Parts: sequence; C-alpha cells; structure tokens
Amino acid sequence: NVEQPASLGKHDKNLMVYGDINPNSEDVIKLQQALQTYNKNISLAVWRTDNARALTYNTNQTYFSACTIKIAYILACCKVIDNGYADENTILTYQERHYHQGSGKIRKSEYGTSYSIKDLINLSLSISDNVAYKMLLEHFGLQTYNSMVQSLGCNSLIINRMWGSRVNVNDYITLWNEVYNYFPSGGKMAEHLKNSCTNTPFNYGTK
Repeated sequence: NVEQPASLGKHDKNLMVYGDINPNSEDVIKLQQALQTYNKNISLAVWRTDNARALTYNTNQTYFSACTIKIAYILACCKVIDNGYADENTILTYQERHYHQGSGKIRKSEYGTSYSIKDLINLSLSISDNVAYKMLLEHFGLQTYNSMVQSLGCNSLIINRMWGSRVNVNDYITLWNEVYNYFPSGGKMAEHLKNSCTNTPFNYGTK
C-alpha cells in the first residue's frame, strides 16, 4: 500500500521541500525563482508515494475545482458499486437536463442515447466528459461522496451542487493517496478505475 502522505502544512508563496530533497540544490532554486516570477496564481503539492520526498507551494490558496473533482467523486461511485449498492451495468439515458457545455462527447449525442454506469465512469475520466459526470451525479447523489471526503479529512472537496468551490492542493494529495491505495485493493471496480485514469490522452493517474 501507498504510505499516508506526510503532514505538508499550509503556507504562502514559499517553496517548501520535505524528505531527502536538498533545499539549496540548483533545481530547487530554479523552481523557486520560476514560481516567484510567474504572473498567475498557482499552488503546487507534489508528493512521492513512498513518502521519501515532497514539495509544496502556496498551499493556503483555494480554487474552483473544475474537472479535477471528478476523480474524487468517481472513486466514491466505485466504492458504492464494490459494496453492492449499485450495478456498473445499469443503463442511464442521456436527457436534455443532463446537457453541460465543455469537454466530452456525450453532449453531441442525441437525447435518448443510453450509456452504462461503467461507460460513464470511463468517459468522465478518460476524456473528462462533463455530461457523463453529471449523469453519475444525478444517479449516485452527493451524500455518500461528501461522507467519504469528510472521513478523509478533505473538507475542501465537499460538493454542494456539481463542482467544488474552494478546494486546496493538500486535500488532493490525501485524495490521490486514497486512489492509489484503491488501485491494487481487489475492489470490483479498481481495475476499471485505474484503466480509466491511465489509458487516456490526459493520463491522470500515471504512477
């Protein structure tokens, strides 16, 4: 199993390094300089899964989650299926109320087109399909998902409607730690989730 991430703390615009990273190395100094001269707001939290090293920057900042919330929500869906409370082969039908602009291909389909939950999970992650995600949200709801992220201590990932409004990078470190531990768990949906994260043009889950 992947170790629990180190407590990385919250801080402002200073690059923080942990573990066996030399804070005075040329690479660290160059990265600090690049971040200080970058004219957009950015936060970083990079953590090696053996817990040997990490670096963080501007972790006090919070952001609108956009599509990054999908992996958290779909992890919860997979666990619901694993526990026998839903079937990945259940068919859901694309209706006008599901339309959402942005990424994905289902929005270009005819209303009445049907997709299995398993396919919607794959589309939500492999091509970041917004309609697939919205259809899953309608089917699974928010209660189980919000309970999961609260149990992980990731309160910034709580969803009120469709997206997270004030998320922080440290909560994503904890969440991805949970995802990486789920991949080899033997759960019914674990291999499908891993494939949906890695067999994709965007490669969300490279390890």
